[in-house]
Amino acid sequence: MQFCPAGSVDSSDEELLDRRTLQVGREALVAIDTFKNVHSTFFSNAALAVSVGFWVAIFSLPSFSNRTKHLVFGEDDTYGFHGANLTANKTGIAHVLKCDFTDLLYQENPYTGEQRWCGILPKNFASYWGNIAQMIIFTVYRNTGTTINLAWQGVVGTILACLNLWMMTLLYPNGAYDPNCNSELLVAGDCQPADPNYSSTVVWIDTLGVLFLFLLSKSAANTIKFGMSWHVYFMMKFMNPSQGVSHGHFSFWGSDRLQYDDESSLVRFTSYAGALIAILVTFVPKPLSNMKELFANSQDVTNSICNIWSSSINYFCSPQDDVQRKLRIEKAIDKLDAKVVGVHGDLDGSWWETANAGHRGNVRNLMMMYDKSSSDIQQIMFTLKSALANAHFDATHLAFYSHMKVPMTDLQSSTAELMKSCLNAIQDGRVDEAEKEDIQICIQEVTARGTMLWQAYGKAAETLTPDDIVCVNASVFALSKWSRSVILLADDVLGAIEYSCNPLWYIGQLAGNLKEGFFATWSPTRIFAGTKITPKFPWLYLNPHLTYCFRNYIPITICFLLGYAGAGEDIAYDATMASTLALLITPYAGGAFQQNTRRLLGVSLGKTLPIILMLIIRSCGEPTLRHIIQWSIIWVFVTMNVYVYYTSLQWSLVGCLMAGFGILPLMKPALDYSESTLASRYKEIGAVVLAIFIQLFSDALLRKTTPRDIVVKELSLMGSELQSASEAYFEGDTDDFEKALESAFKNMETLEDTAPQTDPKLLIAPGYFTPFKMDLLNSALPILKLLLSDFSSLRDCFSDQREQSEELKTLVLQTHERLVARPSVGRVKVQLESMLESTVHIMVKVLSNVNETPVNLRDIHNLPPELAAEQKDIHVAIIQLLSEQAANPGEEKYECLCRHSMAVTSLLNAIKHLHSLQLMFVKENI
Repeated sequence: MQFCPAGSVDSSDEELLDRRTLQVGREALVAIDTFKNVHSTFFSNAALAVSVGFWVAIFSLPSFSNRTKHLVFGEDDTYGFHGANLTANKTGIAHVLKCDFTDLLYQENPYTGEQRWCGILPKNFASYWGNIAQMIIFTVYRNTGTTINLAWQGVVGTILACLNLWMMTLLYPNGAYDPNCNSELLVAGDCQPADPNYSSTVVWIDTLGVLFLFLLSKSAANTIKFGMSWHVYFMMKFMNPSQGVSHGHFSFWGSDRLQYDDESSLVRFTSYAGALIAILVTFVPKPLSNMKELFANSQDVTNSICNIWSSSINYFCSPQDDVQRKLRIEKAIDKLDAKVVGVHGDLDGSWWETANAGHRGNVRNLMMMYDKSSSDIQQIMFTLKSALANAHFDATHLAFYSHMKVPMTDLQSSTAELMKSCLNAIQDGRVDEAEKEDIQICIQEVTARGTMLWQAYGKAAETLTPDDIVCVNASVFALSKWSRSVILLADDVLGAIEYSCNPLWYIGQLAGNLKEGFFATWSPTRIFAGTKITPKFPWLYLNPHLTYCFRNYIPITICFLLGYAGAGEDIAYDATMASTLALLITPYAGGAFQQNTRRLLGVSLGKTLPIILMLIIRSCGEPTLRHIIQWSIIWVFVTMNVYVYYTSLQWSLVGCLMAGFGILPLMKPALDYSESTLASRYKEIGAVVLAIFIQLFSDALLRKTTPRDIVVKELSLMGSELQSASEAYFEGDTDDFEKALESAFKNMETLEDTAPQTDPKLLIAPGYFTPFKMDLLNSALPILKLLLSDFSSLRDCFSDQREQSEELKTLVLQTHERLVARPSVGRVKVQLESMLESTVHIMVKVLSNVNETPVNLRDIHNLPPELAAEQKDIHVAIIQLLSEQAANPGEEKYECLCRHSMAVTSLLNAIKHLHSLQLMFVKENI
C-alpha cells in the first residue's frame, strides 16, 4: 500500500529551505565564536577549571572504586607488582604474595596453583594516592610557565623533607618504634624506642632546626609550604613509638636502605606524578603556554601603542576639543599599563617553559628586548597624558598643529611600521638578512621623518610665546621620544646575538642559574640585611624577612608540640595542626585577621562539605551507581572551587583551600564513613580551627607594625626620595636622580598594596585608636601618581644617553647648568623643596594621628601667585641661552628647547600637585 501526501514539495523549495537552514547554522556558529571571543578570559578560566576537575576525578578512581583499585594496586592479598620473593602459608591459604618481575602482572600461589592479579603499582601507593590530586590542585594556575614554576617549587620542598627523613633513618632506621607498644602504654607514656641508640634530643633538634631553616631561607613560598608540611608529618610519625618509620617491601638493587615503596619514596613519586599531570593539564584541552600568550599580548601592546598615537595626533589636529575622543585615549593609556605588566609576567613565566635553552630560548631573549622597550614607552605615556590635559584648542593651538599634522602623522606611521617589523622579526627567534634589511630601511625612514618633525617644529615655534610653547611641547616631545625608543629597540634587535645550540653551553647556563639561585636563597647578606642591635627594648631590630620567619615559626612549633603531647591515642602524635598551618603561611602580617578568616573558612568548608556529600553518596546502595555519583561530585566540586581560585579577587584563597583540603575526604570510599570516622573528621576540623586561631593570635602579638604604620613610613620614605631626586636634578646628577626616583616608585607600589589593608572594617576591636583615614589616603594616591609622573618628566631632560647625539647631549647639559644658576630657577627650587617637605610632614602627621582631636600643623604653604611669571621668565631664559649657545638653528636646538621647557612645566606642576595634597589633608584635619 502506498501513501500519497496531499501535496508535493517542489525541489527548488527544498533547496531554498536547505540554504536557509545552512545560513542559520552559519550565523549561529559566528554568534558563538563572537561570544567566545568577547568573553575569552571567562572561557579560558572555565576550560582550565573543568580540565583540572576532570583529571583530579580520573586519578581519584583508584581510591574509592574497588575495580580500579584492584587494577592499579592488585588484589587484597598481594603487595602489588614489582617484587622478588613469594611468601605463603603452607596450608595453601596465601597470606601475602609478593609478585615477581618474571611473572609480569600475575603470580601463582605454589600451594594452590591460583593465579593472583598483582596490579600495576605496589599496594603501599594506595595510602598516598590522594597526594597526586592535592598536588594537581595546588600546582595548576592559569598558564604553563606558572604551573611549571609551582610544580618545581612543590617538588623541591617535598624532596628536601624526604631527604631529611632519609638522613634520620640512617641514624635511627626504625625511629622511635617500639614493637611492644599498644594503646594503653601509649596513653600512659610507657612506650620506649626499641633502638638503644635512639636519642630524642637529636630528633627534636633536627625537627625544630630544619623547620626553622625552611623559614629562614629565601626560598619561594611554595617550596617552604610543601617542605614544612611534609617535614612535620614525617617527624611526628618518626617520634611516634607505635609507628616509627614506615618501611616498604621492595628495594632498589636489594638494599633495604633504598626502597621504592617506603613512605618517603611514596610521597616523592606521587608528588612527581601530581606535578607532571598538573603541567599536562595546561596543554589539554587547550594549550596555555606563556610563550604563546607572550606573542599575542605583545601584538596587542604594539597595536595599542600605535592606535593611541594615531588617535592622539588626530585629536590634537582636530578643529575643536573632542572630549569623548580624549577620554577614550586616556582610558586606552590606562589600559596599556596592565597590558605591559601582562607582557612582563608572561616573559617571567616563559623562563620555566624554555629555561632559555634552544630555539625558544632565543625567542625569549629577543622578547626581553621588546619588554624593556615597551616599559620605556609606557613611561612616555605620562608625557602624552600631560599634553592631552594641557590642550586648549585656541587660535595658536590650531595654527601650530596645522603646520605639524603632516610631519607628526608621517613619523607616527613610520615608527609604527618599525615597531611592528621588530616584533615580527624576533618572534621566530632568528633575525635573518632580509628582516635586517627591512629594519634598517625603516630606521632610516624614521630618522629622516624625525628630523623633519623638528624642522617643522622650529618653524611653527618661532611665532609662539613662552605660554604657548608650554601647551604644545609635550605632544611633540613625547612623539619624538617614542620614535627614538623604537629605534633603540631596532638597534638592539639588529645587534642581537643568536645563542649557541651546544648542549654543553646550556648545561653551563643551567648550572650558573642553579648556583645563583642557591646563593640567592642562602646568602647571609640577603637574609640578615637591615638587622641591627638597638639601644631600646628588645635591643634587636629584625628585618621584615626575619620577622616573617619568627611570626610563622612560633605558631607552627606550638601546634607541633600540642599535637605531640595530646591526650589519648586519637590525638597524641597528631601532625594535622602543624602540617595544615605550614601550608597556610603568609609572607606578610598586614590584614592578618582578614587573611586568617579566609583560611579558616576555606579549610573548614573544605573539610565539612565532603562529610555531607559523602553521607549522601553513602545512601546509594548499588556500588556502580555510587561510584559514578562520587566521581561526578568530585569533578564538579573541584571544578567549581578552582574556578573561584582562578577568577575571584576576594575569595580566591577560599576556593583554593576548599578544593585542596576537600579532595582528600572525597576520595575515601563512601562506606568507610562510619560513626568513628565522622568523629575523627570533626576532631580534625577542631584541630585545624585551633591551629588557625593560634596563628591569628601569634600575628597579633608579634606584629610590630600595623598597616597604618607601613603607610606612614612609606610616605615619609617617598618624601625623602623625592627630596633627593629634586636635589640631584638641580645638580645635574643623573645617576642619583634615577636611583631616588626608582626608590620613590617602589614606595608608591608598597602604598598601593598596603592601602586596602588599612580599612578600619578589618579591625576586630579598634581600641582607643581613631579609625584610619582610608578614604583620605585613597584620594591622595592619584595625586601622588601625578607627582611621580612630574618627576618622570624631569628624567626626560637627561634620558637614556644612547638616544642622544653628542651635539644634543652637550647642548642639553650646558643649557641645564646655566639655567639652574638663574635666580628664577633658584626660587622655583626653593619653593619645590619647601613645599615637598611641608606636604610630607602634613600628610604623615594627619595619617598617623590616633587621637580624636586635630593635630597642630606647621609650615602650611600657599601657592605662590608669581609661579606663572616665573615660568614665563624661565622659558624666555631658555630661548636666550639656546640662541647664545647654538650658532646654527637646527634639530638639536629645538629639541633642547622642548626638553627644558617640559622640565620647567613639570617642576611647576609638581608644586601645584603638592599644594593640592596640602589643602586636602589640612581640610581633613580641621
